[in-house]
Amino acid sequence: MGTHFLPLFQIRKIKMPKKLLMLAMSPKKGIVETSDIHDALDRALDWLQISPNCWLLFTSSDSDKWFDRIKKITEKWGDNFLIMELNPHHRQGWLKSSVWDWINERTDEVDN
Repeated sequence: MGTHFLPLFQIRKIKMPKKLLMLAMSPKKGIVETSDIHDALDRALDWLQISPNCWLLFTSSDSDKWFDRIKKITEKWGDNFLIMELNPHHRQGWLKSSVWDWINERTDEVDN
């Protein structure tokens, strides 16, 4: 007979709710320095730039967390920005089919 040890702790997978956020920026200089913003956006599960100053983020972090991340970047530029949770189950718009494909691939995973 072997000796069986109980683990001191058990690893439990916790399902983090996933969200779709939109980040829109209005930089004073007219353009966003993409290298800085892309480094921050890489912390999302996935992201897609849909216009020069607008991104969709697929993430498990809330808008407060993203506000803190983006604020650190924009403080040096003095830019304005908006980060907002979206409900992909209720949407309309005129976008490239590749953008709609990206949204549709993630819609079932979003907890709205």
